[in-house]
Amino acid sequence: MTLFRSFKNMLYATGLASSIWCSAAALAESVPPSADSQQPEQVRRGAYLFRAADCAACHTAPDGAGLTGGRPFTLPFGTVFAVNITPDKQSGIGNYTDTEWLRMLRDGVGRGGKHLYPVMPYTAYTLLSDADALAIRAYLFSLKPQQAPARQNHLSFPFNQRWG
Repeated sequence: MTLFRSFKNMLYATGLASSIWCSAAALAESVPPSADSQQPEQVRRGAYLFRAADCAACHTAPDGAGLTGGRPFTLPFGTVFAVNITPDKQSGIGNYTDTEWLRMLRDGVGRGGKHLYPVMPYTAYTLLSDADALAIRAYLFSLKPQQAPARQNHLSFPFNQRWG
């Protein structure tokens, strides 16, 4: 420890510490990470956040394929079914843009301005950063798309009225 302190003090005394720091910083800035190197890290981060949020628990029916939705949520006003969150373009999230994904996840507004039922806990993700929210999306988009159309919700009046 004493040898390290002596070396550090010598670097600061001679001005070499700032030269080394500036050179390292300049080198780091001059070689930006490639998109290819960022993508695997974003997907890994998204997988971690996806597991932490336990998204699969709601988006996988007991007898269904992973993340294809169909899990029923029986509530006092009816039954709502979870949707497919695989990157399938017809029945999943495959057509969501980054902006649409952020709005859905944090504001509870799906594609085309359709408000989600509060069964989707979007209020829990309000403070999630763009980077973390998009990492979850990157992870989901790295998975195999699976065709699984959404099941029809069964809600009693007036809860079946979307304008309300």
